[in-house]
Amino acid sequence: MNPQIVILLFALFQIKHFFVDFVTQIPYYYLNKGKLFHPGGIAHAGEHGAGTFLILMATAWLTKVQMHEIILLAFADFVIHYIVDFAKVNVNQKYGWTATNSENFWILTGLDQALHQLTYIGILLYII
Repeated sequence: MNPQIVILLFALFQIKHFFVDFVTQIPYYYLNKGKLFHPGGIAHAGEHGAGTFLILMATAWLTKVQMHEIILLAFADFVIHYIVDFAKVNVNQKYGWTATNSENFWILTGLDQALHQLTYIGILLYII
């Protein structure tokens, strides 16, 4: 696949991630991501999956990705995002780490974001 297409897709995933994780995430989502199967955490991860679905649908003519693959990749993004966020919140809560009392909070936040980025790399590796 053309490297420019791969970079375009990665950029679209970055934009999607920024908006869904930071701009449009409402308190109902981030206050409940640590509760197993809570609708808030599911909805947040669902927005990530939906965003991935839309990106892959919009660029399918460039990538030749089939519909069943788009659904699978979007679902994988949803599941991985949910698990990573759930784990991050629960580890922070277990140890009492917050943004103001522990550098471990920020290390865990960085790990959370790195795992999300690695998810996008995995999606791109599957596509190419």
